[in-house]
Amino acid sequence: MKKFIALIFIFSFFQTEFLFPQMQLDWVKIYNGTFSGGVDGAKAITLDKNSNSYVTGFSQISGNIFECVTIKYNLLSNIVWENHYQRSMNSTGFDIQIDDSGYIFVACGSILKYKESGELMWSKFDSVGYYKLILDSIGITYGGGIS
Repeated sequence: MKKFIALIFIFSFFQTEFLFPQMQLDWVKIYNGTFSGGVDGAKAITLDKNSNSYVTGFSQISGNIFECVTIKYNLLSNIVWENHYQRSMNSTGFDIQIDDSGYIFVACGSILKYKESGELMWSKFDSVGYYKLILDSIGITYGGGIS
């Protein structure tokens, strides 16, 4: 069994090296929140049909309080919009999805829906802390989490 796993790992490594040698890093962004010395982190990323990047995660805003941060970057790595959401002491964006109409959904305990322009359309929450999203082809949002 150990030989089989090692062979899969070696094959995967060489397959990536030889099939995608043209891959390169285009840009890197480091997000620094407003709290001096605070901790910030990304938890999920997705792309829209125009290759804009959407990142969600968290930013420390004081002692042990965190807020969900969602950022849209364009192809040149410039911030198009940035949104902050906090419902409880520790709000973290865990998942992000974009539907066929361009609406952005974020799971951060609550479920958030943003317009493509970054405007918050609604936030939904109940006794479930939502951490994972799935969107179907007819516009229904499914959330999974902990109750």
